[in-house]
This record gives sequence, structure tokens and C-alpha cells, in this order.
Amino acid sequence: MGEKTEQEEKMGCIVRQFNLLSSAERKLTLGEILNSCTSEEISYIDQKLPDFLYRDFISELPLELAERILERLPVADLLQACTVSRSWNDIISGMKMVWRAQCLKFGCLSSGIDPNFPKQSCIKGMKIQHDLHEGSAWKQDAIVNLVKSPGRFSALHHDREHVAGGTSDSIHTHDNQTSSESVVIWSVINSSVVLSFPVSGSISCIKLSYPSLVVCGHFDGTLSSHQVSGNPETNTSPGDLINKFRLHTAPVLSLDFDESEDLLISGSADWTVKVWQLSTATQLSTLSSHSHWVLSVIFTPSHKHSIKTLSGKDVLVMMTRDDIQ
Repeated sequence: MGEKTEQEEKMGCIVRQFNLLSSAERKLTLGEILNSCTSEEISYIDQKLPDFLYRDFISELPLELAERILERLPVADLLQACTVSRSWNDIISGMKMVWRAQCLKFGCLSSGIDPNFPKQSCIKGMKIQHDLHEGSAWKQDAIVNLVKSPGRFSALHHDREHVAGGTSDSIHTHDNQTSSESVVIWSVINSSVVLSFPVSGSISCIKLSYPSLVVCGHFDGTLSSHQVSGNPETNTSPGDLINKFRLHTAPVLSLDFDESEDLLISGSADWTVKVWQLSTATQLSTLSSHSHWVLSVIFTPSHKHSIKTLSGKDVLVMMTRDDIQ
């Protein structure tokens, strides 16, 4: 027992003396000690060094501190750290705030982040970003032989997994009176045409409200509304003309409508915006204080927006070449 105590005192004295040395003197002393070590002693040092050099700070640090450190890492490094060991994977994968922060960096909406598995949401966001960068995010399906040759589609709109396309061949054939254009509605899920029907006049813009209604704007200044699914009560079939809207004096360049409000808005190259009753084609008003062609109109009823300053009011946004109103 006394011998052990003597050894401890001797080692304590050596350590105290070592601590009094400068950094340069410590390095010199360590070098001399290593030079005097046997191969067996060098092997022992080699076994002990990893315990000092490779500390498992993920497991040893308080969780809050580890999270603050890891949230500064790029997501690729975080995922790589998860592969170090099972314990690291369990700890890092469970850091929900870290992964949520990474999701927000990718542009994910808060509502789209899985609160229980934000890491999986982050991986999905990372994959989408990679696919966008590589140009592989979109799958291309050609829509061919759907309309007569040359089959020039001039307008598209998407609603509820369906795409509506309208043609404008007659503006190239200069036979607007006799040429019949086409509206084609395509199912994105089934990759098939669900409806195709003729309309009169080249189509300049189109909006689909599947499965009830499609409205076309035409280069001759008119608009037309058509059934999509048909209505047995009114004895109408898919593609049947419901109403024709006439009063614009130049091509219709934009349109929007809301069935619940029974309103149709159209913007034209005649520098006007017209408001119609959708069900009867009756013109309700004309907004004519525009400086150029009306390129886009967006109508949002009061119950479909959350703009506090416009609470209880419908919103109509109009864009020309010069301004937005």
C-alpha cells in the first residue's frame, strides 16, 4: 500500500513539473520521452491516443449544445454524420429542430414539414433541389396527334390533375370564319385524353374548372364557355357551348372566373377589362382606364383570400405592359 502511495506521489510530482513547462518545453519533453520508449510502450500509446483525439462529443455533450453545433452544418454533412454509428444516427435523427431548420433552408413551407419526421421531409427537399439543378424534376409526356395538323396549341391551363389546351390554327391559315379550333382536356394521372371538342375561333387564353366548366378567350374578341362533364338536367353533353360573350373589340388576352360568384373577368388588347355574369353572358361593367393591352387578370372572391386590409372584399388584379392595378 505504501509503495503505491509512493508511486502516486512520484507521478504527481512529475505532472506538476510538466505543467510548469512552456508549450515548447512540453513538446521537447514529449519528444524525448517518445524517443526513449520501447516498441511495446509505443504500441500502448497508439492504443490510448484515439481516446483523447476522437472524443464522442455527440454523446457526451448536453443535447441542447450538440444541437446548436450541428445546426451549423450543411445537410450533406449531417446525413454523413448519421452513418458514423447507430448511436449517432439515433441521436442526430432525433434532433427535430435541426432538421426543421434545414427544411426551411430548402424553401419548404412550415405546413409541409412532417412534425414527427422532419429528417424525411428534409431528404425529400434535398432530392427535389438536386433534381431541379440537374433538370430531371419534370417528366415530359408529349401530347401528339390530338388535333388536326399542324396542331398549334396556343393556350394551356391546369386544374385538379387535368390540363386543358386550346389551338389557334386558323390565325395561321387566315380562314377564321370556316376553321374550327379544338379544346383538348388531358388527364395527367392517366396520361390520356378525357375530352376533345371543336370551338369556333382561334383560342388566345383558356381556364379550366374541372370537372364542370372550361372558358376560352378568342383572338376575335369573344369568349366562350363550355360544359366539361355535361349536365343531364339541362340536356347538355361534354363540350357543348353554354354561352358566347361578345363586346371586346380586340383579342382577349386573359381571363379568370369564379363559379361560386357567377363572375367572369376578361382582359383584352382593346385596353379594357370587362366583368360578366358567367351564367348568362351579361356584361356587368367595363374598366377602361388602362394604358395598354391587359395581359393578365386575377380574380379572388372575398372568401378565398386572407388579406386583412381587404377583408370582406373581392380582389381583382390587372396587369398591362406598364403597370399592375
